[in-house]
Amino acid sequence: IATGGRGAVGVSGGKPVAVDPFFSQGPIQVGDGMVFAVNAGSNTLSLFSIDSTNPTHLKRVGKPQNTLGEFPVSVTYSSKLKTACVLNGGAVSGIACFAADPRTGLRLLQDASGKPFKLRTLAGLNQTTPPEGPLGTASHIFFNPAGDAVHATVKSNPATKSAGFLATLPVDMAASNASAAGCTGMGVRFADKPILTSPNGTIALFGSAFADAAGTKLVATDAGFGIAFLDVPKAASLGEAKPSSLTAIDGQKATCWVAFSKASQTAFVTDVARGRIVEASPKTGKVVAVHDFEGPAKGNLTGMIDLTVGGEFVYALAPGQGALLAARIAGGAATPDTAATMQMITGIANGASAGMAVLV
Repeated sequence: IATGGRGAVGVSGGKPVAVDPFFSQGPIQVGDGMVFAVNAGSNTLSLFSIDSTNPTHLKRVGKPQNTLGEFPVSVTYSSKLKTACVLNGGAVSGIACFAADPRTGLRLLQDASGKPFKLRTLAGLNQTTPPEGPLGTASHIFFNPAGDAVHATVKSNPATKSAGFLATLPVDMAASNASAAGCTGMGVRFADKPILTSPNGTIALFGSAFADAAGTKLVATDAGFGIAFLDVPKAASLGEAKPSSLTAIDGQKATCWVAFSKASQTAFVTDVARGRIVEASPKTGKVVAVHDFEGPAKGNLTGMIDLTVGGEFVYALAPGQGALLAARIAGGAATPDTAATMQMITGIANGASAGMAVLV
């Protein structure tokens, strides 16, 4: 299905990367009968409507919208705000937000003054287009459950002495028109500047998922060691995110993507250089199971990237095998033996593939 835009890949050592083209999580999202997809090569965001009687039938709505920056890598959507926000990770980096409607498409929001939304830049994210990574790149953008703030993660780069951080861009509730926001999204207003914090002990923050309805317990992958469990203050207080636990994963190479299961109350993370899904508990901050797909009898996977949870299943992209993995491991008690409950769908992905979203 054509997005109306162009793709692109990041570089490492001056050469295009073979897998994980955006160094990010979430380049595609689903919500309210819509699909959102970034077009990194044309600096645009596309919206599709989903046919409720035939969900595999997508229709692009309106024209792809300019993201105000370069090399968009991640997108998020708030059903409460009817708003989509995109994270740009190139030479012109930052956050742009749009009202989203399945009938009319995307419209750039306005600032409190009524003028068109201006890119919310992220100080310290100094990149090229395409970005040089994976360190020092934009990682993930996501709304909190309350819909009163959007967050973004950025990795550090010790070579350039640039610090990684969690960015929080609050919704300006005083300036927002609540009735308009609930209907069309055009009444939503954001703060002028994001708040940046660098949680102690983190190195290369990547994907994130909230583990509670209040939006104060954040599970963030860190490619440097494994998982950072962060206590995040509510947007109104704008305090500093602090680790409740930093969990090193034995044998990890680059733990980067995460999804949280409400059914099992556990988080699942993947590693681009390991063919396994690691399951951890936000309550204890400990690994509870390692679901291994590396052996010849278990799928022979060499690594997995983007993943998501749908019901009892975890879905993950395995670019080395050009495959999608579906495993029934998210519905209850953790068990590392998943060979009997997994399915491989091959021929639908390659090294340039990225993004995973599920409609349930």
